[in-house]
Amino acid sequence: VQLVERLVADQIPKRFGFSPREVTVLSPMNQGPLGISALNQRLQARLTPRLPEAPYVRAGELEFRLGDRVCQRVNNYNLGTSGVFNGDQGEVVGLDPHAQTMTVLLWDGREVEYSRDALRELDLAYAITIHRSQGSEMPVVVMVLHDAHRIMLERQLVYTGVTRAKQLLIVVGTRSALKLSARRARSKHRYSGLRERIAAEGVP
Repeated sequence: VQLVERLVADQIPKRFGFSPREVTVLSPMNQGPLGISALNQRLQARLTPRLPEAPYVRAGELEFRLGDRVCQRVNNYNLGTSGVFNGDQGEVVGLDPHAQTMTVLLWDGREVEYSRDALRELDLAYAITIHRSQGSEMPVVVMVLHDAHRIMLERQLVYTGVTRAKQLLIVVGTRSALKLSARRARSKHRYSGLRERIAAEGVP
């Protein structure tokens, strides 16, 4: 996690000239020490640290701050002028901590106002799952592949992650995880998230 943080916040901007907002971290899993929940917490703390007088709003266990990257989790046809859909991403550009509302500038240029209830439809998006990234392209991708993701690793998943990067791809992890992914062909069954839930619960 520390290496990913350094890459996003320091090394990629200094060496390649991309800003942290152009970098997306991809991981096979939501949970675990190298899952997107842990990665998002670490990257938020580095890129938009909590300042004493800075405004923020809360939605469940998440805290949103100005400048945070966020992602819509479900389709909501009532948001904005034409709806906001699962996978849409943007940046927090306005907050009202008293009303617990928030303004998000989506990457397509629309500004969307989120009510207190609608905030629960958002996640942080410094890191997203490879599955969620399907259909999107990002300037820079840092893809995390580790033995801890063993139950999720397969060739098609890695191919999906690799092909999300438009200009720069960096893979962080272990050689054994990459080799396993290359050997394991894609399952013929549809994605249900079952393997990830089993892994998160520690079921052998």
